[in-house]
Amino acid sequence: MKIAKTVIIAVFVISSFASYADAIAQTGAGQNQAQDIWKPFRFFEGRWEGKGEGKSGISQGKQTWEFILRGKFLQIRNEARFEPQGPNTASEVHEDFGILSYDKARQKYVFRQFHVEGFVNKK
Repeated sequence: MKIAKTVIIAVFVISSFASYADAIAQTGAGQNQAQDIWKPFRFFEGRWEGKGEGKSGISQGKQTWEFILRGKFLQIRNEARFEPQGPNTASEVHEDFGILSYDKARQKYVFRQFHVEGFVNKK
């Protein structure tokens, strides 16, 4: 349940932001061919760490946002560690990574996310 909630929130945030970024990219599509299509995402580049507490328990997480393959793709790596709860004496660890690309033909950002549990999200 903890992991599912974290994953749902992450996918929602990234897909919402990608939709917003699509709108920005389309607005300036004909104005300047040299426009930076990654401008809406440059703020996130780097390493992020944080702590959380809620219904799912106490967690520590980290994310890395990095442009790869000569800047053609944005890779996002996530790790969340949840402290043990109740009878469960082991901490729970969730890992996933995603690739954000820009489809020039459709003028849309495409996000694919791969999870340690073996499933894939595509938005």
